[in-house]
Amino acid sequence: MVLLQRLFPGRTLDLETLKEISSTLQYTKPEYSTAGLAINSDRQSSSADRDLETDRITSMHNQLGCLMVDSRGAHRYTGANSGASFNAAVRDMKEGGVGFSGEHIITPLKQSSLPPPTPDIVSSVSSEPPYLPPKALCNHYVARFLSNIQSVYWFYSLEQFHIRLEETLSTSGILARASWLCSLYSIFAMGSATNIKSSDIDSTWNLPIDAKTCNDYLLMAKRLVPEVCDEADIETVRALALLGLALSSACYKVSSYLYIGTAVRTANTLGLHRNVFPSSDSELSRECARRLWWTLYMLDQATAQMDGRPPAIADQDMSPEIPLPSEELFNIGTHTPVGYLALAVSLSKLAKAISLDLYTTPSFQSRKISLRRVFQLISSLQEWYADVPAHLKCNVPLAPSHRRPVAILHLQYWACVILVSRPFLLYTALYSSQLNNSELRSQFEELSKICLDAAENSVAVIKSARDTNFPSSVLYLDTHLILEIVQIMFLAYIRSSNPTYRSNIQYCFAVLQDMDPVGCCKYTLLEVTAQLTKSGIVVNHNGDAATNMTDADVFDTVLPSVDFDLLVDTFRPSNTSETDLFSFSDFMIQNLGGSYESFSPDLG
Repeated sequence: MVLLQRLFPGRTLDLETLKEISSTLQYTKPEYSTAGLAINSDRQSSSADRDLETDRITSMHNQLGCLMVDSRGAHRYTGANSGASFNAAVRDMKEGGVGFSGEHIITPLKQSSLPPPTPDIVSSVSSEPPYLPPKALCNHYVARFLSNIQSVYWFYSLEQFHIRLEETLSTSGILARASWLCSLYSIFAMGSATNIKSSDIDSTWNLPIDAKTCNDYLLMAKRLVPEVCDEADIETVRALALLGLALSSACYKVSSYLYIGTAVRTANTLGLHRNVFPSSDSELSRECARRLWWTLYMLDQATAQMDGRPPAIADQDMSPEIPLPSEELFNIGTHTPVGYLALAVSLSKLAKAISLDLYTTPSFQSRKISLRRVFQLISSLQEWYADVPAHLKCNVPLAPSHRRPVAILHLQYWACVILVSRPFLLYTALYSSQLNNSELRSQFEELSKICLDAAENSVAVIKSARDTNFPSSVLYLDTHLILEIVQIMFLAYIRSSNPTYRSNIQYCFAVLQDMDPVGCCKYTLLEVTAQLTKSGIVVNHNGDAATNMTDADVFDTVLPSVDFDLLVDTFRPSNTSETDLFSFSDFMIQNLGGSYESFSPDLG
């Protein structure tokens, strides 16, 4: 009304006046010029009849380059869709012609250099040496990192790592860059994560007392993040990925997911996802970068799946020609078997396809799951398993340092089989009476058996590798894989009361008890104990959580039967039937999307 009074000053805006005003208004359709937008109908029809293909545009983009040199001398990947190479080509044309460097380099700006210096870098200069633990403790933490983390996720060339570490210790860290210190603090955080009190470390490991705890190291690493992100080089990728691993182990899973995602974006700015490097990079440097990229790929996929969130790396944005790194140019270390990375990457790609086809796509599109596609994925997994080289199998003699990565690899394989089949096991348990279609019931039962077989094979893998740095609380992946087995066996046991399943639950529970009760392992053990006790599988005579009891004490009372109908009623949504199976796949995805958040509370 205020606006109308401004438009029609001095008039009484009652109902009759408003009707009079509205009757005088006329709507005029706006006219837009279509000059230049019209396409000749004959030409359009001709183009549709014969689709012409050309590689000239792609070749031109490749010639124009995709790397820009910033003000710090770093080479930053910049795709053709940004317009940077287009703008540079136009500038060069006006100045006499487009020059192709042949080194992926986009012609730089003439009048400025970006980015400008940041306040963070200027103000962060300090003469105070950073905190470093005593050398003996430092070596102990690094040893735990190499055997538990580096054996599964490669981050460093060992020769270069030890040289840098020695230089840092000898100079008290004064010359160390933020990314390197952040990496070290993350390694120290994982290495110092133990249930042993600092005052008892001397008598337990014959080591000096550390003034800092795991949480202290995490805090120091996180304080460096702004400066680490400003550096934005390959050391930043390492630092953020390691910090993400350390936070994940400590149960700060949201923060972990964010930092690993930032590591991926940093790698993208360096062109690692496109396998492009400046000509000044040595072949050894390129091989290290490729190995780090594939490590990041596996870490991103595993983190996303365990958390039930989208991965940061989209395969369609990657160059399909990124080769796996050569293992002949440098020593990959004593903790990683030859050929491990190639096999682990191929399995990671299969796991990503499973999550996409069976969990992500059905929940947003047709909400239907193709059983044909399910069995195709299982066949792909079987082919992967059949191609495992002899020296990477679990049933052959292995070097002690190789048993952990090989065990993790095989557990991840069986976890992929479980990921494909576990929705059908749960559906068969919840809606068995509603599967009236004999063919459908047969396939569901077959998939349920595949799931149970995979869980039993997982237990066999754990038994074959136990006590050789496996399992470990340092890496959350270990705890997650064991937890998954417990849940499958738990479901199988309450359905059948089969003593084999009970025995497997008992064994996995004992394995969790033997792990250092810190971080996610601690919370998982508490929750699993409560779950088994509440369900009647484990009964503590005192009515308390049986965390500190022996295996015999914990499992001395096992109820002969469980009210499974009560369990079904607890989980069964109302008004469901067999006809709702495929339209109800989003319920399955919600409950089985790859994440056990209730067992690993996120504090991040």
